[in-house]
Formats: sequence, structure tokens, C-alpha cells
Amino acid sequence: MKRYIPLLALLLASLLYPQSKMDINNLIDRGGLKYAPNDDEPYKGKVFDFYENGHKKLDGRFRSGIRIGEWTWWNEDGGLDSTGSYKKGLMHGQWEFYFSNGNLQGKGQYRDGNGTERGETGISQNGRHGKWTFWYESGFKSAEQNWKNGKVHGLYIEWNENGQKISESNSKNGFLEGIWTDWYDNGQIRKLNYWKDGKQINTEELWYSNGNKEWKTYFNDDGTRDSTKLTTQWYENEQKWGEGYVKTINDSTHVWNGLYNAWYENGQKWSEGTFKDGKRDGLMTLWYENGQKKWEGTSEEFEAEKADKEKKIKKALLKKIGG
Repeated sequence: MKRYIPLLALLLASLLYPQSKMDINNLIDRGGLKYAPNDDEPYKGKVFDFYENGHKKLDGRFRSGIRIGEWTWWNEDGGLDSTGSYKKGLMHGQWEFYFSNGNLQGKGQYRDGNGTERGETGISQNGRHGKWTFWYESGFKSAEQNWKNGKVHGLYIEWNENGQKISESNSKNGFLEGIWTDWYDNGQIRKLNYWKDGKQINTEELWYSNGNKEWKTYFNDDGTRDSTKLTTQWYENEQKWGEGYVKTINDSTHVWNGLYNAWYENGQKWSEGTFKDGKRDGLMTLWYENGQKKWEGTSEEFEAEKADKEKKIKKALLKKIGG
């Protein structure tokens, strides 16, 4: 007889408090509010859900048909997936998210978040507020971010799994502002550029992992390329690779425009010619790596070369100019 007592107790509880706890899948949505079946009043009470294997999936609570208070989710293996609080149906307060191995993935505060705008982590960005911290699945910290009303605001730092800082930037109300620096895993600087109101300005410089410079270009204050200053590329051995002028067209497309020179890695000149809005224009000259002239003519003549020769030249040229 004793074995039937728990069952009777559960049955009695369900009769006395029929709406105290309900399978969330049984709730009915009416105009954004949740209702229990055959009930005219928005649902008030706890909800639950289970996986097919019997493990608990979630615990939460509704009031007036919307989510409130603390909610918890678990994965199919029974491990904690996420936990956080709601206020008037929106994510509000401290939230924590976990990897399947139980390690913390990310945590931070929400202010009236609606659960949308999921980034690379799969964690909603909408409504993030204040400091957010993220970790790798191994347990090492991956990033620290600052947010204001759902927009990145303040310092943003990323690390690799060895604890080496690999990126640092600042933002203001969702727009990049100030210096953005990236590093290689060995600590060598990789990229340095400047931003104002979300537009890239001043200069952009890139380096190889050995510390030698790879690239330098210039920007105007409106975010377009400064076509009056030379953009320069280098080989990893510090030998100049290419040099020319870059122009911005259609607001965001950057193309070569004007004189462009390129060199072999041994320092011997490889090509000389002009571009107009990203297309070859006018006289063009090519050299072999030993310094002997290989070809000279107009861009029209160059385009009219035999198919096999044209493919080889175009492939090499596009490789040199990054096209």
C-alpha cells in the first residue's frame, strides 16, 4: 500500500492546484500571451518540459501569460544549458550559458532582451548591458565585452586558448571608435587600424608573423580610401611586392586606380601599368624574373593575347594584386 502513497499525493496535488505547474507544450498562444487549454485567463504558474529520454528540459514560470522570474534549461544529457531571469516577458538580469561538458560559455546582464540577434556564440545579443565574459569549451577565457542597451560600447578584448591577447578594440553605441589592434598567437602585432563613428580612417597596417610589414594603406575621414597616397605591399622578406593608388567606388568597393608597379621577391621589377576604376588601362609592361622584358603593349592588346598565354598572365597578375 505504501508504494501507492506518492502516486495518490501527486494526483491529489494536481486536483487541488490544476494550474500550478504545466507542460509548456500544452500552453496555447493567443496574441502573444500563453493560455492553458479551456481557460479564458492568461496562464499563471510554473511550466516544465522533458526530453524523450526522460531528462528535464526546462523549468520556468508565467504570470499574466508572459515569462517572469528565474528560468533554467538543461541539455539532453542532464547537464545545465542556461539559466536566467525574465521581467515582463523579456530577458532581464543575470544570465549564464554552458557548454555540453558543463563549462561556462558566457555570462552577463540583459536589459529587456528579446532573445534575437544571436552572434557566433549562439547567445542572444539583443538587450545585452554591461560587462559580458566568454570562455572556450576548454575553460580558458576567450573574450570580454562591454555593452549598452544591446550595442557594443567600450572595450572589447579577445584571447586565444593559451591566454595570449589576439584582439583589442573600442566601440561607442555599436560603432567602432579609436584604435583596433590584432595580434598573432605568438604575440606579434598583426593589424593596426583606426576608426571614428564606425568608419575606418587614417591608416591601416598589417604585419607578417615574423614582424616584417605586409601592407600599408590610407583612408579619408569619411571611410573612403585616400587615392592621393600610395598603398604598398611587401613580401615576407621585406622586399616590396606592389605599390599603387587605391580608390573607393560605390561607397564600399576598393580598387586600384592609376599607376601600379609590382616586383618579384628578388627585387626585380615584374610589371608596370595603369588602372582605371579597377581595370587595366593604357600601356602595360611585364618582365621576367631575370630582368628581361617579357611583354609590352596596350591593355587592349594584352586582353587579345592567345587564350593559353592570357590565362597564365592573368592568373599571375591577379595573384600579385590580390584580385
